[in-house]
Amino acid sequence: MKSKTQYLFGILALMTGVGMNIVGCSSTEMVSTPPPIPPAYTSVPHPLTHDTSDLSQLFREANNPKINEMIKNCDGDYLKLNALTQSKDELHQGLLELVKQDPVNYHWCFYGKLLELENTLSGEAFLDEKQKKVISTYQFLVPVAQAFVSLFHDTRYLRVAIDRYKKTSSFVFFRKLEVTSMGASELVEIEKPFGLWRDEKSAFTVLEKYHLGHPSTPPLAEPSAAPSLEK
Repeated sequence: MKSKTQYLFGILALMTGVGMNIVGCSSTEMVSTPPPIPPAYTSVPHPLTHDTSDLSQLFREANNPKINEMIKNCDGDYLKLNALTQSKDELHQGLLELVKQDPVNYHWCFYGKLLELENTLSGEAFLDEKQKKVISTYQFLVPVAQAFVSLFHDTRYLRVAIDRYKKTSSFVFFRKLEVTSMGASELVEIEKPFGLWRDEKSAFTVLEKYHLGHPSTPPLAEPSAAPSLEK
């Protein structure tokens, strides 16, 4: 795999015409490698803000999934894997593979589960029920958000998860969430979230082991580290 530096120099060469005989300094044309095609989910919409109203509006748009249909079984493979393995490493790797296989599904599942939680919190459920709902929902949302960071260098999901949890924890758990310094450094705005993304080959070991997911989907690239949350 080309290093980040090599890739950036390649893009710079394309922009400036270096080595392409545009300025007449060389008669040798440079054969450039086209940049990688972004993953298919880059075309799906995100809420304009982190507010519940914009999150709800996302599912009211005509061409977008309906909330009740989306949340029925969008996390089904993850729940099956969670029941089949006691290994945290397998669960982490398996979710990375699931998100890589179908990022569009997990995009909508992330926002659908978040909106479902917001609706529960605004309802008349008892406090202990709300607390349990927050915990169970974020046990799914945070790993999914971290998977998008690891696979696509896309911090938007983690930003939403942290922002909504900071607001939620103050009135559900009566505690304030603090982000670690490492987590904060990972949340620095990325100008091009998919600039470092590569669709490389390696085995779907966890999904194959437990017969989950879609075996025909291209395999997973090696993930990078994802930020953590600290209360």
